[in-house]
Amino acid sequence: MPLTDLEAHLRAAMQTLDRVATGLASTAGQQLPSRSKDLFSEAIARRNYFANAIQLLEFRRHAHRAIDEFRALMVQPNPVFRINEVQVDFPVARLMLFQSMACSNWALYDTIAVGCSRISMTDTAVKNPQKSPSLIDFGRGENMGGRMHEHITTCFGWNLALSYELRNWVVHSGENKSEFKLFDSQNPSASGLKIDDDSWDFIVNETKRRFTSPVPSATELTALKADAAATFLDACAAVDRLSSLVVSWSVGCLELQQQLLCS
Repeated sequence: MPLTDLEAHLRAAMQTLDRVATGLASTAGQQLPSRSKDLFSEAIARRNYFANAIQLLEFRRHAHRAIDEFRALMVQPNPVFRINEVQVDFPVARLMLFQSMACSNWALYDTIAVGCSRISMTDTAVKNPQKSPSLIDFGRGENMGGRMHEHITTCFGWNLALSYELRNWVVHSGENKSEFKLFDSQNPSASGLKIDDDSWDFIVNETKRRFTSPVPSATELTALKADAAATFLDACAAVDRLSSLVVSWSVGCLELQQQLLCS
């Protein structure tokens, strides 16, 4: 199954957990020690996180469509921007739609992260049962064994960190962060989503700081700041692939454990 289809992986994961539940209910499964059965039951109960993630995908689709419509509108002559039928200035509409896009993606990713961390039940998850992990934690090696976190940082580190940095900026600071302004222009135009040069340098440095992973070339970095929304969504396409991997890894390991213990 291609890693790009996140919804398909979530639905497949739910089916996997159903198979684990069936195996646990079998004669061999019922002969497991009580503690083992409890561990499997706790993991199976996390199925609802994947169901919630599928619902969040619909929220995200609407947020993405809104930003596409906004991009098309801002290049029109004398555009009028409305949020829920209320006319707003261009910078206000831009920030609100970017926040919606950022929040919808990271609500999805963190819902998946919480479910997967509880299924994987690494030492970190066991010792900190009240902690709600973020997908960014998986790149730090906090919620996956088998050195999988090294594959994550190598293959997805840049996009994971970039998406996270942009999300944190607009969610926690709005458009301005200390002396930096996120966008280069305050007027609707073809370059209305361009990231300010100094701000982009700051974002790139913060992104590099999070993980040791391959970084785009200087030419590619320059191109990325031309459209904040497109850059964010391109990064999220890679994070979708990462999320699919984390989901499949977590439930796959759980099913293998159940099959081996009940064989």
